[in-house]
Amino acid sequence: MRNPGRALVALLAAAAAAALLAGCGADPPGPPPASEGATADRPVPASVANLSFTTSSGTQISLSALRGKVVVLADFLTLCGEECPMTSSNMNLMARTAARDGLAGQVVFVEFTVDPGRDTPARLTAYRNLYVKASDWLLLTTSPSNLAKFSKYFGVFYTKTKEGSPPDIDWLTGKPLTYDIAHQDAVIFLDKQGHERFLLLGNANTQGTAPPRTLSNFMDAEGRKNLTDPGPISWTVPEGLQVMSWLLGKKVTT
Repeated sequence: MRNPGRALVALLAAAAAAALLAGCGADPPGPPPASEGATADRPVPASVANLSFTTSSGTQISLSALRGKVVVLADFLTLCGEECPMTSSNMNLMARTAARDGLAGQVVFVEFTVDPGRDTPARLTAYRNLYVKASDWLLLTTSPSNLAKFSKYFGVFYTKTKEGSPPDIDWLTGKPLTYDIAHQDAVIFLDKQGHERFLLLGNANTQGTAPPRTLSNFMDAEGRKNLTDPGPISWTVPEGLQVMSWLLGKKVTT
């Protein structure tokens, strides 16, 4: 009589070999559709890549130091009561997803503040601590002159504006705010060679998840509306991961 155990081992080995061959022949993830954003292949010049930023932990870093990794780059400010908390929620979730899949060393998520006058490393740390801890999720600040050069290259608009009346209250200090920053929301993807490759369009759609309660309570009427209705043009975590998968050559999903 044929040994059933030996037959089972042979069958499993054949199945594993077939799966390996199928994986080797699988096509890598393709680029995202044009409906989700704009594709490019623009090398970031040294004059921009070498601009120095300070992380929430107080260390110095630049885009050039991140060469060799896919970089997901977004602008924000810690006192934004509208869109930034959702952008940070999506960035944080993508960072945790990448870490879960063992990709923390291949991709880094970076948010740079457009409010360097208030967003010190200490404030960035307090903001970061409101979220679930995620590796390779960096919050950066820099000098106003560096920010102007950096934002101009990437086409990110921002401007100081008058605070509303009555003024919003700082979620960290409890004091009234004295000014606001109007800015464009942008999520930019750089490949491992330091080339700008994709720009996601629209507001961050958190798809039923919410920012930390501290920030949700701080958000203004427009921000609370964005939580449930991000508008006709918005981007989701799966769409962000699709771009990341294309640049990494490996499919990543939530």
